[in-house]
Amino acid sequence: MESSNEKMMGKRKVLGKNNDEIRSYVTWNLEIERVLAYVLRDQRNLGNKGDGDWKRSALNVAVTCHIR
Repeated sequence: MESSNEKMMGKRKVLGKNNDEIRSYVTWNLEIERVLAYVLRDQRNLGNKGDGDWKRSALNVAVTCHIR
């Protein structure tokens, strides 16, 4: 059985320099949106949001968070 990460990750063959390039992609869904909202809320509560912009540390956490 696939995990939620495996369900969202896919591979797509695209024409690249050598015509065999494979790129990963993520299918955006409600679960990803929910996790992102929770992470950003927590980062805001930790003070990682500046004058209208997210601090780099908050964005790094958001990028590296894992879907459970």
